[in-house]
Amino acid sequence: MPHSYGYRARTRDMFSRDFRTKGHLNTSTYLTVFKRGDYVDIKANPMIHKGMPFKHYHGRTGIVYNVTPRALGVIVNKEVNGKIIKKRINVRVEHVRQSKCQKENKGRAIINDTIKRSLRGEKLSAKHEAVFEALPEDVKAQIAEKKQVKLTRTPIQPRAGYIAKLDEEPTTIQPAPFSDLV
Repeated sequence: MPHSYGYRARTRDMFSRDFRTKGHLNTSTYLTVFKRGDYVDIKANPMIHKGMPFKHYHGRTGIVYNVTPRALGVIVNKEVNGKIIKKRINVRVEHVRQSKCQKENKGRAIINDTIKRSLRGEKLSAKHEAVFEALPEDVKAQIAEKKQVKLTRTPIQPRAGYIAKLDEEPTTIQPAPFSDLV
């Protein structure tokens, strides 16, 4: 067959629905509220042809800059000739979902804010109170003693070293000398 360079070339797997997820769209797709500044993941839904993004943007994360009744304007980074360009594309809501890329950062920000407020002696709100209860015991002890708490992230440290104690004396095994059987 001749080679094809069409608009949807090489999208046989990219634009196909997963096993047991075919069929009608959920209503929640249309009821999701998007705001300017939200991070969204672009995942084209092949069932809806209108407002479908070009295949290059499938799987990319962008920031919403415009909201209309049925579509979103999204800023996506695209590398062109070694330079990263901010592209503005318009995509219907069926091809977009809320991104979880900021979830960990926002969670850490709430934890750090709770620790700062409790060190200052401020009254904690219900949300901050729940976060305070989930803090590790050593952090709570530092807060109670009004000591400085380290808020920066630290990578997982290697396990502490130890000396193994044996019940019996180790035995040394020597190799048997070679004997020719001929």
